[in-house]
Amino acid sequence: MAVNAKNSGQDFIPVHVYPVKFGNPRSMDYLGTVSLNDNDAQKFWVNLKGAYDYFEKHHKLPVVMVNQQGKYIM
Repeated sequence: MAVNAKNSGQDFIPVHVYPVKFGNPRSMDYLGTVSLNDNDAQKFWVNLKGAYDYFEKHHKLPVVMVNQQGKYIM
């Protein structure tokens, strides 16, 4: 798809990749295991899940920016 878009003149091709499918219980168990003792990681996953949930609900990409602390802002 990206090659076709580029060949058709599109210069900016956003790609959004999530490390897991947040609606999958096994994926959520995995995230809970790898971030069990890491509060910063837990906050990161919760923040990323917000973008995932937005896309699943609206079928549109959320506007995502990163603040000075490195946190995603939607």
